[in-house]
Amino acid sequence: DRVGDGAVEGSSCMMPLADMLNHRPNTRVTWLCTPQGVDFRTVDGLRAGAEAHNNYGPRPNRALLLNYGFCVAGNPSDTYEIVTRLPPGLLHRAERLSLAVKHGVSVDTSGCLTTDLAPSLPLGGTVPLLALFRLASATPHELQILSQAPCPPPPPPGGGGGGGGLSPPPPPSPAVSA
Repeated sequence: DRVGDGAVEGSSCMMPLADMLNHRPNTRVTWLCTPQGVDFRTVDGLRAGAEAHNNYGPRPNRALLLNYGFCVAGNPSDTYEIVTRLPPGLLHRAERLSLAVKHGVSVDTSGCLTTDLAPSLPLGGTVPLLALFRLASATPHELQILSQAPCPPPPPPGGGGGGGGLSPPPPPSPAVSA
């Protein structure tokens, strides 16, 4: 079968040698399947004799290494994946996991919490990790307050994996004696 015969839009296929071009983040390219084959085009044009680059999309180095066998120095899409688990016997564990999801932290079926930290963000890149610590250490009273907190806006592209909306609750009001 020729490329394009019976192809389903959005499906994957094997194309030997198609990935021989070097990857460069932010290079604008298009792939066009036709009955005659596949056209690879650079959107911004190319100077005579210049190297053509492919773009595998905004992927962190761990994904590039796993899928393609290389990393990009200074990769603008690089993140560090942090995976943690709340102890099984932790008080209000299910509520903590639910709050993590509400605030943009990924939780898998085994209860692992995952967030990405972007090294390009100075202090802001640590916010998701701090949110995880906040959830893990909150008292039952603090969990109740956190459950009523609004969800944070999604992080900017390449800016970490969410979970930034868990600020500490206010201190309890002092007791008033009559």
